[in-house]
Parts: sequence; C-alpha cells; structure tokens
Amino acid sequence: MKRKTLVGAVATALTGIALATSPLAVAKPEDQFIQLLQDAGLTWPPGDTEAIIAAGKGVCLDFDAGNSWSDEVGSIAANTAWNTYDADYFAVSAVNAFCPEHAGLYGS
Repeated sequence: MKRKTLVGAVATALTGIALATSPLAVAKPEDQFIQLLQDAGLTWPPGDTEAIIAAGKGVCLDFDAGNSWSDEVGSIAANTAWNTYDADYFAVSAVNAFCPEHAGLYGS
C-alpha cells in the first residue's frame, strides 16, 4: 500500500514540475508572439504592441490568401525598419504563435 502512495506522490510531483516549467504551453498566442520577438531583440515604437500583434495575425491572413513566404518577408521588410533576416523571424514567430498550419511555407 505504501508503494502505491509513493508512486502517486511522485507522479503528482512530476506533473507539477512539468506544468511549472512550460509557461509558453499555456501562454496566450499574443503573449507568446511578443515574447518571441523580444527574445530576438526586435523592437518597435512604444505603444505599438497592439499594431505588432495585428501585423503578426495579418501574416496568417496573407498566407491564407496564398502569399508566398518570400513575398511576405519582402513585404514585412519593406514596411518596417527591419532587415530581411528580422522580417523572416517576424514571419516565423507569427506562424508559430497564430497559424502553425502554415509552418510548411517556411522558406518557400
């Protein structure tokens, strides 16, 4: 009987550790997106966070409409102060956070 109790306690503790160490798994997509961008060092004017989130969601809409990866990255770079590398990271982050079904478009 003691063994079952010990196994149950260990399983409960491991579940708690797993949940405590995976904050992005429960984060809102918007928070995940902003965190990814900030972790990469991408910046935008103060107060424009909502516009950045909208632009990230717009990437998904553009892919829904059939845009290619290279066209999307080019458009992001042309409309921001970011280089192509940063624009590509923005698109990857948007796909990861908002529309993972478009992950197959990476680099197309």
